[in-house]
Amino acid sequence: MNPTILALRAVTGVYFRRLLIIATAVAVGLFSILYIVINYLAMNLSPWWWIFMIVLVPLSIIVVIVGAGLWFASRKLLPRRMSRQESRTIMAFGAKLFGVIERGRVPYPLLLGMVAKDVLRGKESNLVKDTIADSRSLKDDFIRIQQMFT
Repeated sequence: MNPTILALRAVTGVYFRRLLIIATAVAVGLFSILYIVINYLAMNLSPWWWIFMIVLVPLSIIVVIVGAGLWFASRKLLPRRMSRQESRTIMAFGAKLFGVIERGRVPYPLLLGMVAKDVLRGKESNLVKDTIADSRSLKDDFIRIQQMFT
């Protein structure tokens, strides 16, 4: 496969996993608070509050299954298993790249969706490609990342 596409997939995959970890942390925190509140209300006010567990437990299971599915699907996005140094290099480049793109007011989910769609189909992402072409420092960093995949 083309080193450009491999580099784009690596940047997108590393950032997708980073966002997934953040979303998972938020979900775990939210569900923990809900379990604690329901437990407190059921113990101190009325046992009828336990009825909310009928909804909360299956919802928790569904969220865990979807999160695990997305985590395993992200393996398809990564071109190969990355070492820590490669991940750090790609993460630093991705932070610069998405910082430049973010100034254009493109929301993260839309941005990652656009890039992931193009990359998974085997095409180069025009948004990322144009952004890299417009910035000298991004171009130099991207060439270094491409050399990791040649």
